[in-house]
Amino acid sequence: AATTFDLDGVRVLSQLATELQSKGVNLFLAKVGTDNLELLRKTGALDEIGADNIHRTVRGAVAHATRSKELPKSTA
Repeated sequence: AATTFDLDGVRVLSQLATELQSKGVNLFLAKVGTDNLELLRKTGALDEIGADNIHRTVRGAVAHATRSKELPKSTA
């Protein structure tokens, strides 16, 4: 678990999110904190990860992941 991000960490996290999304895997983050969230927003990484994949608690992230898994995939 990381408590703070630097620009290199944000870059790697953004690349990971993109790679996972290309494989149909969602990345969920929990307990990001306001400073880290602002850095993700300023660098554009939040767009890569998806704001709806950021959660205040681990419980919230797990609940979202569980719901996402149960939803049928769009065929559009």
